[in-house]
Order: sequence, then structure tokens, then C-alpha cells
Amino acid sequence: MRKKIILLEDNDGIRDMLKFFLEDENFQVAEYASIGSFIGVATNSPPDLFILDVMLGDGNGMELCNKLKSDEKTRHIPVIMMSAHEDIYRMREICTADEFASKPFDIFELILKIRNLLKEKE
Repeated sequence: MRKKIILLEDNDGIRDMLKFFLEDENFQVAEYASIGSFIGVATNSPPDLFILDVMLGDGNGMELCNKLKSDEKTRHIPVIMMSAHEDIYRMREICTADEFASKPFDIFELILKIRNLLKEKE
């Protein structure tokens, strides 16, 4: 069965590119451009992994990550945070994500991080 990833990224180009590569790696991808469109999805149809951007038009992905990690229904689901602006070390202090990726990122490195997190979850 294909693993499901929820992708929250407000940049259309990055979101489309990630979806293309993740689906090519046989992942099922549900994509969202805003926190508003994402809310409720996480608990109604939980994925195997979240990929969240930090800076979103309607909120902060790190705050959302911390909410997901404090919720009984989603705390076990791995989260990867992505950012072009935030320092990874600073993100680690603020956010309880399982993994971090700086933009621009190496897509193959990101896929390796995803596979490692999903393997740990099994």
C-alpha cells in the first residue's frame, strides 16, 4: 500500500515539483497551499508523514508542527519542516519536527529523509 504524505507549501512551483517527484517515488500526495485549507485534514484523514513549509501566507508552519506533535491523534506522525529563510538550528529550538530541510534542497536527500522516517515508523 502506498504511503500517504500531506504536503503544505504555499509556493505553487515548489509544491508542484515536490508532488511530481514524490508521486514518481510511489507516494500518495495530498497537497495544500495554506493552513486554512489544511486544518481538519490531519485528524480526519491522517497521513503517514507531513511535509510543512515554515513561512506560509496565513500562518507559521512551526507552530502548526508543534500543534500536530502535541495532538494525541497526530503526535506519532513524522514531520519534515522546510524553509528557505529559517536557520535549521533555530528551527530545532522552536519546533518539534522529526527532520528539517533547507531550501533549495536536494530532492534525493529529501526522499531519503522521508524513507528513513517512514521506515522508523513501521
